[in-house]
Amino acid sequence: MDKEKMLKVSWEKGGLEYNEERLRGVFETFGEVEDVVIRSSKKKGSALVVMASKEAAVAASGSVCGDVSNPLLVIRLQAAVANCEPVKSSDGQQHVNEEEVVGEAFEDSVLQKLQKAAERQK
Repeated sequence: MDKEKMLKVSWEKGGLEYNEERLRGVFETFGEVEDVVIRSSKKKGSALVVMASKEAAVAASGSVCGDVSNPLLVIRLQAAVANCEPVKSSDGQQHVNEEEVVGEAFEDSVLQKLQKAAERQK
């Protein structure tokens, strides 16, 4: 799968809930949606949305806000992965932000599941 077509989406829990159908509806205004994979935690919901084209992903990442009562945070996956760089601490050693590593591991896991699902459909 092309990471340039993927969007990382998150929202706060407690307000309007987003499901696959609702997310598809929001993102289809920017182009065809290939897949939506939702992951929820106690504090916030998140999903990976795979658009049919890079152009649709770029348009959606610059425009989508979801419902006003519970807005969506939309980040292009390619940009999120590119920004995950080691940081030097005060002791001179390089460290990677743990949240970024966990997020990247989740994204890789979801990407593998999407690839397996796509293979099963063939």
